[in-house]
Amino acid sequence: MSDVTPTSTVEGLPPGDIRLPDGSYQVVYNVDVIYTNMSAASDFRILRTGTNGHVEKALLQVAKHLERGLYKIVSLNASKHAMHVIISTDKPCNELTYKQGFPWDPKDD
Repeated sequence: MSDVTPTSTVEGLPPGDIRLPDGSYQVVYNVDVIYTNMSAASDFRILRTGTNGHVEKALLQVAKHLERGLYKIVSLNASKHAMHVIISTDKPCNELTYKQGFPWDPKDD
C-alpha cells in the first residue's frame, strides 16, 4: 500500500487532491498538460497544468490558442492522461500566462 493516500473523501478535499508524507497537498488531474516554449526570445519557458476533463478538452483549448495567435506548435503529443505541447512564441510570460485564455479560458467564457 502506498504512503501517498488520497484524502479527498477523508478530509473533504476536492477529488484528485492527495496528501504527501510531508503534510503538503498535491493536485492530481485526470489529464496532465505541459507547455514548453522553444523560443529564446521569450522569458516563458514551461507551464504544467491539467484538467479533470478528457484529453479532448485540452486539445480544444490548444485550438483556441492557435486561433488567437498565442503561439505556433512545434510538436504535440497526447494520450489518454497526458499532453505535451512544444510551442514557439516570442510573447513574454506576463503577456501570455493567464491572459487570452492561456492556459485555460475563464469559467464564464
